[in-house]
Amino acid sequence: MKAYIEKSIKEVITEFPEIEAILNDYDIGCGPCSVGTCLLKNVVAIHNLPKDQEQKLMTRIAKAMDPNPEAQAPEVQRNTRVKPHEFKYSPPVKKLVDEHVLINKLEEKFKNKASAMNDKTDN
Repeated sequence: MKAYIEKSIKEVITEFPEIEAILNDYDIGCGPCSVGTCLLKNVVAIHNLPKDQEQKLMTRIAKAMDPNPEAQAPEVQRNTRVKPHEFKYSPPVKKLVDEHVLINKLEEKFKNKASAMNDKTDN
């Protein structure tokens, strides 16, 4: 994961698409963002997650990148000067972005539900 900490979030999501769903679980909508230039290490600071959630998020991302059970997230130094980019979406585009985030969340829930149903029928 250390090799990716300095990469833009779009590059990381492109290589590891499941990270978009992980970020969505924390209400971080990097997937539909049209810019995506934030570095992975800054994503947490920009969205100002509490320290415990930050560690859980980064551990999940580390495990998505490396399925090794001992995969650990590197410690990311917070920089309080990091500010989110201000995007002014037009109302129709904002609605599309919000709908896209919702659709991704629903899709993930449906996949989990279908997987659980398959597991029950296999037994």
